[in-house]
Amino acid sequence: METSICLSIAEKTLDELSRSLIEAHKYKPDLIEIRIDYLVEINVSKLKSMLSPHLNSSVLTLRSRGEGGYFEGSEEKREEVISKLIEAKPFFVDIELSTLKRNNQLREKCLEEGVKTIVSWHNFERTPGKVELKEKLEEAKNLGEIVKIVTKALKIEDNIVALELYKLRKKNLIAFCMGEIGVISRVLCLLAGAPFTYACLPSKKVATGQLDIVTLKRLLDSIEK
Repeated sequence: METSICLSIAEKTLDELSRSLIEAHKYKPDLIEIRIDYLVEINVSKLKSMLSPHLNSSVLTLRSRGEGGYFEGSEEKREEVISKLIEAKPFFVDIELSTLKRNNQLREKCLEEGVKTIVSWHNFERTPGKVELKEKLEEAKNLGEIVKIVTKALKIEDNIVALELYKLRKKNLIAFCMGEIGVISRVLCLLAGAPFTYACLPSKKVATGQLDIVTLKRLLDSIEK
């Protein structure tokens, strides 16, 4: 079983982000997701300089407020910043399905710069039925290298609905449920075929139901044994 882990970090200042990056590398994750939208002030030039040593293992995410993000500017400004982040050449950039459908230039820029795209879609209220989730998967599959579908688990069966998406796309799909009820799918998605799952630093949870990297590694090690 592949046990690749992407460690998510979210800080309000560059100094705090720098310290968290140093801490993150101590746990040897395969990737580090940097939630740019949490920064109170985004200075792209300073950000690029600080992230330079980490870009080859980074996922840069500037999440929209409509999908759980904290960016305070306009959507036009957000897309402008995303475009500049792509120029920094991270390993991945995470962009919402709705954004890519509206602005295909961002995908084109990723291709030009050799940056892989994670096409993400979230539902923070519930886990829709199979038909709706299949439609989202179909919409997203040609817009990036990885499709990421995350929904809110209201009952344990919602985890099954999310994991059954892997029957439709066995590779390059990350599908799981958020929330405490969705924890199991964050682990089992690796068994189903996800290229990686997400964790956080100890005591620094970024999303509901997210396991810290120490706990997740211990759990995966127990499963493998």
